[in-house]
Parts: sequence; structure tokens; C-alpha cells
Amino acid sequence: MKVFFLSFFLFTLVNIFGQGSKLNFYDSQELEIATTKPIVIKLLNEKGTNAAIWNSCVKKYAEQTFGNDRIYKCLIVKEFRKFAMNKKNRGEYMYLSIYNDLSKPSRTIIYLGFCGYSITSNASFCSVEYEIEKREKFYPVTEADIKFSFLLIKNQLDYALKNNHLSFKEAKADLLKKYELEPKSLNPNAKEIKELTLLIDKNIKGFDEDINFFITNYKYKVELVDKSRIDNAILNNEKGIAFIYNNDKSIYKTEDLTLIYDYLYRPKMGLGVHFYPSAADYNILQQEYLDTLHSAID
Repeated sequence: MKVFFLSFFLFTLVNIFGQGSKLNFYDSQELEIATTKPIVIKLLNEKGTNAAIWNSCVKKYAEQTFGNDRIYKCLIVKEFRKFAMNKKNRGEYMYLSIYNDLSKPSRTIIYLGFCGYSITSNASFCSVEYEIEKREKFYPVTEADIKFSFLLIKNQLDYALKNNHLSFKEAKADLLKKYELEPKSLNPNAKEIKELTLLIDKNIKGFDEDINFFITNYKYKVELVDKSRIDNAILNNEKGIAFIYNNDKSIYKTEDLTLIYDYLYRPKMGLGVHFYPSAADYNILQQEYLDTLHSAID
């Protein structure tokens, strides 16, 4: 299985806020709604793709991440659609959902959306996407994917609050400023990587050509592993481990799932969180990526 996860980072928010600004909220209300209103959870039909894992642990990680007091209720698909699209709930409720893209069956999206709008119009508001190359199959979401995705979404919102952003538009403007920073200035905690073992999913596309180059030239401890090894480290908050999650070039610690290295080379895709197998510019083992990483660590 070859998985692509491009450009999701915590300290510098990608344009997952872009869709929020297109919804009919005043800018000053967007962030308040997203961070304070009750959250409804969509449950999948029992025989649906990813239903078993999603339905069994979505509430657990939603409560852990967003707080018990914000989780309003879990609804099966039919009830969820009625509730989420009801205009009376606009501005009063948010929701967490998982969306299998029927137009591109290999793509699965986990996202936070506004109630009272079209479900599909929310899918790029605040989301994490996963994709495999085989178009006939949906991405098999794991428990670790759910835990980590919710944390990424929550950290985006916390970042905006911390920086006194009144709207997602302002958060996006702040991101653009980050592109001007040098790797070491952008990543003050990257030096921690020296003491950690870096885990990399051996099935990420691009490793087949350049894996020897990366292993030979990376200065610190690194292991190529099955994705299940990374998943276990995430679920157990394992100490002493860092990981490149799927094909996101950023690096996180499994102990607390904090971002310690954020890679900002995204010249053609603009702002966004997307996963395209044809995006050759994002080969994770490029010399440019390795040089940038080392410059941030050393």
C-alpha cells in the first residue's frame, strides 16, 4: 500500500481555513463557532467502508481531544444528514465526519465542519486527507489515523486562538509570513530530533528510488518500518521516537504528538492539504528536503 499525506502541519496553518471563509459567517464569528460550539459525530453505516474502526473509537478520541463537554451526540448517517444540513443549526453546532470520496475512491477525508451547510462544502474546511494509489479501494483508516487527525485539527484551532486570530482568514495570512523564515527559525525544537529514532513508513511512494540515499546521508537514527509500527507508537505515546507521518514531510514526536519539524517547500500546490500521487515535487527523499532538515536540526 502506498500512502500519501502532503503538507499538514501544526504551528503554521495551511489553507484548511480557506473553506471557512467561504461560508456565510462574519470573519469574527468563524473561530468562535469552531472552537466553542457543541460537536455532533457522524457514525457510518455498519457495512460501510471504515465503519468498524471509525464507529468503535471516534467518540473516545473526540472526547479526549475536544473535551467531553463539547461532544453533543453521535448520529447514524440518516439522522446525521438531517441534523448537519438543517439551517436552524447554522452557527450553533459543529460536526466531525469521515468522507469517502466517491469521485476518487482511493481518497478518504476526516474533517471538522459547520452544521447548516452542504456536507460536501465543508470537506476542505479543516481536514486531513489520506489516499492510496489503487483507485478501486478506499483508504483503510486506522485507530491511530483517527487519534492523530483529531489532534491536528485541534492544534490548528488552538494555534489560531493563541495568536489572537479573529478569523481563519487571519490565520491564513499569518501562515504566509512563516514562509519567509529560515528552517531553524521556523523549527526551534528540531534539535530534539538528534536524540530520537526517526520512523518512516517504508511504503511511502518515492522510497523505491531514493531510499539508499536518505539512509546513507541522514545523520541520525532512522528506521524503515511498516505503518503499523508508527501507529502503535502513536497510540502508546512512545518515548524516544519521531516519525514522518505518511507523506507529510513534517516530523512529530510520538510521546506527545507535537510537531518538531515543519517543512515548507510547497511551490506549486499553494495553500492546502491534499494528497496526489503525481506530485513529483514532493518526493520525500530529495536532497533539498534532507539539506533543509539537517539545517534545522544542527
